[in-house]
Amino acid sequence: MERPSEIRLRDPLTETTRKARRALLGVSAVGIAIVKSGLVPSKISALGIEFTRTDQRALVLACGAIVTYFVVAFAIYAASDFTAWRVAFHNVLEEWNREPNRLVGEEQVTEEHRRGSQRARWWRILGRPVSAVRATFEFVVPVVVGVYAMTVLFTAPLPRSP
Repeated sequence: MERPSEIRLRDPLTETTRKARRALLGVSAVGIAIVKSGLVPSKISALGIEFTRTDQRALVLACGAIVTYFVVAFAIYAASDFTAWRVAFHNVLEEWNREPNRLVGEEQVTEEHRRGSQRARWWRILGRPVSAVRATFEFVVPVVVGVYAMTVLFTAPLPRSP
């Protein structure tokens, strides 16, 4: 049987959510870099395309729409993964609490077992804050970055004329 601390510390994201997270962070970084550096392309020579100021603004807004899509997609996938992660934790916790003698059984508790249990207890206690930091990093940071990118992209001033 898995321990609650093992569930708490395992990877909470599925591969699909991890890919959406990666795409969200990548597109957000590109969008933020375009606006903050002022490097909105005015020409794509390889394709023979030249952008007017209006076209440049449309390009920035399109980038904002793409970031919005990835924020929504990641939020949907992440909500599902977060819920599954927490349900698994609480299910194991309930099961774990129903079996008070799960570690010792009928055996007498030895001093060595007691010392080992105390050391393990400290690692289990440390698991809670580590889990919270990881949850913040995995679930909250990408959404914050994406929302910031959306704000920057949708409120960016029109590019200056050359």
